[in-house]
Amino acid sequence: MMIGISELLVLVLWPILSLIALFVLRGRPLSGVAQAIWALMIIGIPLLGPLAFFIVMPSDPAAS
Repeated sequence: MMIGISELLVLVLWPILSLIALFVLRGRPLSGVAQAIWALMIIGIPLLGPLAFFIVMPSDPAAS
């Protein structure tokens, strides 16, 4: 059974992007519920969760 390049990229990029997104999320001034929802999305949706987080880049709702 051979692992293709796409599977290897998913196996390598998913944990790296997830960890980076979780550390960035920790520094965001969001409510606990918002952080929990983002954390579940980052961990639960491979590659798309962290990418969505970096695209949306949530900030403090009171600041807007």
